[in-house]
Amino acid sequence: MNYKILLCSHESNLTITKRLEKTITSVTGSFLDFISPPQINLQISILLCSNYTIKKLKAKWFGKKSATNVISFRSPDIHSLIKKFGPVPIKKGSLKQFLKFSRQLQKRRNGVFYLGDIAVSIEKAKEEAKIAGITANERIVQLVLHGLMHIIGYNHKTMPEIYPSKIHFL
Repeated sequence: MNYKILLCSHESNLTITKRLEKTITSVTGSFLDFISPPQINLQISILLCSNYTIKKLKAKWFGKKSATNVISFRSPDIHSLIKKFGPVPIKKGSLKQFLKFSRQLQKRRNGVFYLGDIAVSIEKAKEEAKIAGITANERIVQLVLHGLMHIIGYNHKTMPEIYPSKIHFL
């Protein structure tokens, strides 16, 4: 485990269960472990929020005034690497080829490579889950993975389908 996942929700009207927290951390961590070599320490932040909060984020950063299900913000470092080399391939240890060019970045940050931030609207996830016939928790985890794919360089046209057909909740 060479990652740190900062998971938070500051909204008292949303219920985030320990089970959901553990599953998000486990699934995200497994993905990060897969793409990252052992000597790299990755960090990512995940905010679970309301439609109101994600709408404010979208308006501030993208100039659009509607709610969405997930928003991702790449760190400047990963953004630079993706701009130079393209998306991180989804294969074991693939992040190594990117990060070998960024040793100075890791040294500046005490060996931690910050990927970025993901915000997921719990309310939007619940709406979409009902339509898709899955649980809200499954949809939330799918959206976290979707946000992570954006962070590592994929857009809606280039994104591979990585969602597990059934998410195992711990």
